[in-house]
Amino acid sequence: TVTAELPRTLAADGDLCLMNLPKDSDVLSKGDWPTRILHSTFAKFKVEMSGCVALSPPPSPPSPPLPLSPPPIPFCSREIAVTLMDVSQPRYYLHMLDFYCADGIRVYAGQFDSSGYNPKTNVRGKPSRTVAVQLPTAANRTFCPNIVDKNFLNNGDSIHASFKVQVGECPAPPSRPSPPPLPPSPPMCARAITITRTDQNAGWILDLNFMCADGVKVKVGASHDPKKTINAMFLEHANGDPCPNVVNKDNWQMIGDSATYDDSFKVEVGECAISPISPPPPPPVCTRDVNVTRMDADLGWGLNLRFDCAGGVEVKVGSTGQITATMYTPYKTVTAELPEIVSGDLCPKIVNKDNWLGGETFDDSFKVEVGECPPPTVLSTLCPRDITVTKANQSAGWNKDVRFFCEGGFEIDVGTSQDFNKTVTAELPRTLAADGDLCLMNLPKDSDVLSKGDWPTRILHSTFAKFKVEMSGCVALSPPPSPPSPPLPLSPPPIPFCSREIAVTLMDVSQPRYYLHMLDFYCADGIRVYAGQFDSSGYNPKTNVRGKPSRTVAVQLPTAANRTFCPNIVDKNFLNNGDSIHASFKVQVGECPAPPSRPSPPPLPPSPPMCARAITITRTDQNAGWILDLNFMCADGVKVKVGASHDPKKTINAMFLEHANGDPCPNVVNKDNWQMIGDSATYDDSFKVEVGECAISPISPPPPPPVCTRDVNVTRMDADLGWGLNLRFDCAGGVEVKVGSTGQITATMYTPYKTVTAELPEIVSGDLCPKIVNKDNW
Repeated sequence: TVTAELPRTLAADGDLCLMNLPKDSDVLSKGDWPTRILHSTFAKFKVEMSGCVALSPPPSPPSPPLPLSPPPIPFCSREIAVTLMDVSQPRYYLHMLDFYCADGIRVYAGQFDSSGYNPKTNVRGKPSRTVAVQLPTAANRTFCPNIVDKNFLNNGDSIHASFKVQVGECPAPPSRPSPPPLPPSPPMCARAITITRTDQNAGWILDLNFMCADGVKVKVGASHDPKKTINAMFLEHANGDPCPNVVNKDNWQMIGDSATYDDSFKVEVGECAISPISPPPPPPVCTRDVNVTRMDADLGWGLNLRFDCAGGVEVKVGSTGQITATMYTPYKTVTAELPEIVSGDLCPKIVNKDNWLGGETFDDSFKVEVGECPPPTVLSTLCPRDITVTKANQSAGWNKDVRFFCEGGFEIDVGTSQDFNKTVTAELPRTLAADGDLCLMNLPKDSDVLSKGDWPTRILHSTFAKFKVEMSGCVALSPPPSPPSPPLPLSPPPIPFCSREIAVTLMDVSQPRYYLHMLDFYCADGIRVYAGQFDSSGYNPKTNVRGKPSRTVAVQLPTAANRTFCPNIVDKNFLNNGDSIHASFKVQVGECPAPPSRPSPPPLPPSPPMCARAITITRTDQNAGWILDLNFMCADGVKVKVGASHDPKKTINAMFLEHANGDPCPNVVNKDNWQMIGDSATYDDSFKVEVGECAISPISPPPPPPVCTRDVNVTRMDADLGWGLNLRFDCAGGVEVKVGSTGQITATMYTPYKTVTAELPEIVSGDLCPKIVNKDNW
């Protein structure tokens, strides 16, 4: 038996392992593979492969010697059976068999007659003997040689026989005594408890509860009637009355104001009643395969097959699917939630018209096989890790491929690098420590690896570089990008446009005169602007005025376009008609006109004046409080919510219209006119209602006017430059607008405008902000 690292996905047998025998051997054809027998001219071999086994962990680095002795190795007495196998000479009389196992442990097996005579038993035949030897507890069956011949003897004899040696197991340790069983829970029973109020013939509103024998807390609560019955669980053996005969403030379990009430109650406890037994919990289930094969014909079936299995589970198989026009599969597999542990069959082995569901009378017959519960899922044993390789001198990169292996034979291909370090990601076992100790460099032939004493630095050496290798813990990979969505058949929504004013101003002239130039240029998205004729010497034929001409034209531009949508300066590089104009023009793009304002909604009618009035409710049918949630209707749709009361009188406040004349509420309230539903709607309680005069209610301050965020555009008028002043001024509603200074473009040039936002009123009369701001009002 040997141990090898193989993929986890291989089946636990030898089908995928073929023997690499000497040159004079051959392997049987694939048709013979199921026997797992491999053949050669000198032997036949059977190959068996186990499932995954647990390997011993790698040895830890040697610890420094301790002054104390190491702990003793545990031993146990094991039986070693020695049997004579074959004899190459006719007789070898009374041989003393004596050999060694591992760790120098000597085994004395005694005398054997190799011809078949055993002097201990005086019986002829192949002798066998068992001796007891103290061996390490951790020793396996190969701790001693399996065959002993003259090569293994301790005394130098040239015995002409061989012996088979078998090592037994350590005896099982004595079983632990089971803990004593827990004492059974004491039997319980339900008893009826009747509570009667004795201080007056009325119900109560306090949340009554009190203690009885064996720590049982009885929760009674409130009651509309003077008597109430509840159930509570008590020990069956309780003798006499388990609860106090009288309950009042001296022995009830309450806190707060209700703890001091003068109510008093008589308590009566009934006899034990049989308590219901809780049903057992359902058994655990798992998803199993149910394989159904037709037995009466090698065909599928059209029957909607259904049948019952263990636990009353109905398995719905249905019919089979068609493969060709005339052929159907004679089998089908479905899954069902069936019990994990059962006694007997989970499903009937044969299903036909006698036991299927539905009552069909066909002669079909089916064999049913149920699979095992699937094993619990196991997380992947590999995970992505970052491996960083750093050149020790950190002077430059490297131009030779760097590759190395980590534990388990996982190759790491780092390649070349222009930088002094490089990080790659590789799938490695989760069990590796998060460092580089277990990754060794496989460098070119001209390289060497430092000795193990240097490993803690994780430095790998070759003739062209030294490298430090660092390995991270498991890292999370980013999910793959989602595939692009298919193009939609609908056209994109149209881009909104608006009419904007573009102001064009002549800036400078490099020649004395350029008469009547037609200015024509493009903005973004290929939008063409015709600005008209200019006299570059300063004469504007439209106005017949000399000076720097300026013109404003209206152009349809996208609503979302900003001030850089058109070029700020137009010269001969931007012209559309190819002219070599010797002047430049400043271009300014205006804003979209504001949308027409929405008409304000008509003002709401003023709310009618209201006032608070005191309402006093007095119970008239008896001198006691009440537990019903009392409420009733008054004038102008006012609903008065009174609630319960411990006292026979209660006063609350309610809001009424000031103009209400007389009593706005009914003088008497009872079941004929109160606003209640359920059992309480039929109570016989009756109440007198008295309403006080209006009280002056406080006047609420008016709400602040609504505001919104608005753009405030500020442009300098006295010069075509920015400003360094920290500009601030007041607008409507006392809002201070903080503009500040402009931003610098070049060392000597600033933008002559700036836009900020401010929270200003939505609806105003007059200007929101002053149109002109200077030293008089900033």
